[in-house]
Amino acid sequence: MKAPSRNPFARTTILAVGLSLFFWVHLNSSAEASPRTPRPLTIHSSEANVAHVTRAGLTALMDYAEKHGDAIGGVGTDLQNNLFVDIVDGAAASATRAQVDTVLSQYSETAGQYAVTIQSVQFGLNHLQGIVTELASPVGVGLTLRPVLKNWGVDPVKNQVTIGVPELTPTVSSVLSRAFGDAVSLFVFTEDAHTLSVTRGSDIQPYNGGDRIDNISYGNSCTSGFPVNLAQGGRGMLTAGHCGNRTSTSADHFNNGGHAFGHIGERSLGSGTDKLDSAVLVDQTYSTLIFTGTSASAPVKGRATVSVGDMPCFSGWYTNNVCGRSRVLETDRCASATDQRFGTTVSCHLDGFSDPSASIQPGDSGGPVYDNTTGGILAKGTITSTTSTEGFYEEVLWQLRQWNVTLATS
Repeated sequence: MKAPSRNPFARTTILAVGLSLFFWVHLNSSAEASPRTPRPLTIHSSEANVAHVTRAGLTALMDYAEKHGDAIGGVGTDLQNNLFVDIVDGAAASATRAQVDTVLSQYSETAGQYAVTIQSVQFGLNHLQGIVTELASPVGVGLTLRPVLKNWGVDPVKNQVTIGVPELTPTVSSVLSRAFGDAVSLFVFTEDAHTLSVTRGSDIQPYNGGDRIDNISYGNSCTSGFPVNLAQGGRGMLTAGHCGNRTSTSADHFNNGGHAFGHIGERSLGSGTDKLDSAVLVDQTYSTLIFTGTSASAPVKGRATVSVGDMPCFSGWYTNNVCGRSRVLETDRCASATDQRFGTTVSCHLDGFSDPSASIQPGDSGGPVYDNTTGGILAKGTITSTTSTEGFYEEVLWQLRQWNVTLATS
């Protein structure tokens, strides 16, 4: 359908967010713990319902944790919107608690989304992240156990690094216990765990669309889009072109929850024949699932056509999942966007939609735009930019043509 006549070069704001925070949304990587499950030895005491804070308060606490990784053991939430703040025992604990209380007072609301629990813990975030790095290392414990380590990451709710293995054996338990003591715990990893025990901020391979992806070279965070089959074999993952560096792709390496997510293999930002805002991530494994909630996911079944009047769904790591709030106003248009790194660029083959603040926020760039269908979803595009009144996404059809790839479907 032909789009209504509009300014073909409206200025927009791109939706990468300039944060690089380590954050784990807790889903209890093994099974859901019963009320009688013993508390890990790393948790010395806890104080529940200290305050209720907003989403902005959660972000502020995440930022504080990253800057004070010796005094803070982590910040994380569970599915019941309980927010856990770990304060490391020791001489500095009282001063740290006072600083945390100051942050809480700034964002506390009676109807705040997150109920805060303060935990007194053994390990600081820097120590736990050091274990994550060591497990990923090609030497030492990482090399010894590489064949059996399936998934690992910092879990602030437990104040441990939780490690997934195909089966619990005395040998693996002994090696990890000798190396890291109480700072690690094991759970049995199964293929089903990918749809049951992961979140956007702490996914495991093969990675989903809708994941949080942090550009570790440039400090911005975006969202992964749709999986694609590469012409040379293997799979890649679409995202927005502005999530990377304009002049170099080799330096653009992305993480998810402390794990390598891949680097940019192909990239366009207002360049090339079609002037797309698009990139393809490569070098890791990617699933045919996209997140349709905090932890829920659905398989990609194909590609949807786009028409004015459509009301698609949006999947971004920051906003989560929103359906039926924004309506497509126009299709296949160009728009300019301004960014402090790139200046002003022009991208084309964009679809514009209404009420952008209801559906997308900074950090959602690159995330999937889709329609629901029987047994899964149909791909429409990837989130790019917004003005105060209109948002934009890059149609997936043009991205497939640009990169000579096909949509990976289930």
